[in-house]
This record gives sequence, structure tokens and C-alpha cells, in this order.
Amino acid sequence: MGWQGKSYNGVHSMPITLAFRVPSKFQLRLCMRKKMLYGYLLLLQVLLAQYCHAQQYRTDSLFHAFKKDVQIELEQRRGTVGSDDETRETYYLLMLTASVEDLVKYTDDSMPAIRAKIFEGLVLKNADKKMLEEILNKHSNDTAKFLSKGGCVEIEWSVKEFMQMLFTYQPDTPSAQPDWKSRIEKIRRERYSLIAGSHHGFIDKDSLLKTDSLIESKGQFRIVSCVLTIRRKPQQLTNRFNARAKRRISRLNPGEPIFIENVKAEGPDKIIRTLPSFFLKVK
Repeated sequence: MGWQGKSYNGVHSMPITLAFRVPSKFQLRLCMRKKMLYGYLLLLQVLLAQYCHAQQYRTDSLFHAFKKDVQIELEQRRGTVGSDDETRETYYLLMLTASVEDLVKYTDDSMPAIRAKIFEGLVLKNADKKMLEEILNKHSNDTAKFLSKGGCVEIEWSVKEFMQMLFTYQPDTPSAQPDWKSRIEKIRRERYSLIAGSHHGFIDKDSLLKTDSLIESKGQFRIVSCVLTIRRKPQQLTNRFNARAKRRISRLNPGEPIFIENVKAEGPDKIIRTLPSFFLKVK
């Protein structure tokens, strides 16, 4: 298709010819596929960004849960971190979920025990030795103290001493990481409770006084009887706290323990078993 030239003010223009190339069906399909591919790539980038954000959010949430558990232990155990079941569970969940890179920033936390335990996690996760050395050098003057309890042994550490000890005894060749998932499952499998409302081995006196009966938390056993011991004086009970038991509980001071012992329970097979004893401290 073309247009003839025209005269303007006596000047004759040259004819201009415009040609349009019609794309073939193959080229149209190729163009559409490219657009679809770009769309998929864009969607993938968005989903990846959302996943990374969610993963970081989960890691931060687990860290704050672990830190809260440590704070509770420090408050209730007079400055000692004993890593009870609840604290160990959140710690293992954090180690299972967080990458080495995620954990590094937590070594600068304000709490000495947290800095030390996160460094321990990095060692257990086989973090690069150069990275560990950089963290160790950064904390070479970190003389803040914390108390760690294992069994009946209580040790006072400075952060730098604890980190140095872990770094020194780290194997030259990477060892297998702990099976965090199995550790979590073991804690959940073995944990049981007969009194609702307990947390880190403590319970509010009001909550305890509102407890009428002992119920096994997993619902696998029916409590038949137990022995309640307060101030070294045992009292035989069925599965219920009677008026006398509640009077004794009401006289307890904050920090005093109660012991639930010789717990007899009936299982699904109608066989009577003895469940583990446990104790709680009153807030």
C-alpha cells in the first residue's frame, strides 16, 4: 500500500511507501508464550518473596518464644537456666527451623544466656569455623554472667568463657547434627500433666485451688488414686482434691512445692499402672 506525493506551496513531495509485515501464526504463538513465561516468572518471584518473609517471621516468632521461656526460667529459678521441657522444646524448634545465617544475629541479644545458647546452637549446626571465630572475637570482652544448671550441678559462666569452651572442643571434622525433630517428639511423647494451668513447673495458687480432679493430659489414662505431699506430709487421695487438700494448698507460700506421687491410673486395657510422679511450685 502506498500514498502519492502531493504539492504544498508549489513544492512537490516525494511519494512515501509504508510497508507492514504481518506476523505469522508461529510468531504470535511465540510472543504469547513469552508473555506467559514472564508472567510465571513474576508470580514465582512474588511467591518466593512471600515465602522468605513468612520463614523469617516464623524464625523470629520461635526466637521470641524461646527467649520468653528463658526469661521465665530466670525469674522463677532465681537467675538459673535449667532448660526444662518447655524451654528445650522451643529451643529445638528454633534450631530445626532457623538457618545458620538466621541465628547469627541472635548472638547479639541483650540476655547473656541467650547469646550463649544461640552460639551453642551454631556449633551444633556445624556453622563455618571462620564464622564462629568472628563471633567469638566479637565477644572477647563479654564478661556478662549467667547460671546454667544440668541435673544437680549449677555452673556460673561468662558468655566469652562459654563460647570459648564450645569453640575449643568443636570437632575438627563436622559431626552429624542432632536430630532436632526426634528430640521434639520425645519431649512431647513423654510429657504429661495432671493439673491444667501449670507452666514451667509453676502454677498460680488460685488455679490450683480451682482444680477439682486430676485428669491425665493426653486422655490415655483415668486417674484412680494418688498421694499428695505438702510440707513432707503425705495425704492419700482418689482422683479429686477434697476439702482438706484444698485447705492445705491455701496455706502454701509462693515458691513452696506440692508433690503428686504414687499415681495409679487405668489404661484403655483396664490395667492399673503407676504413672511418673511430678511436682509443682506455687506462685
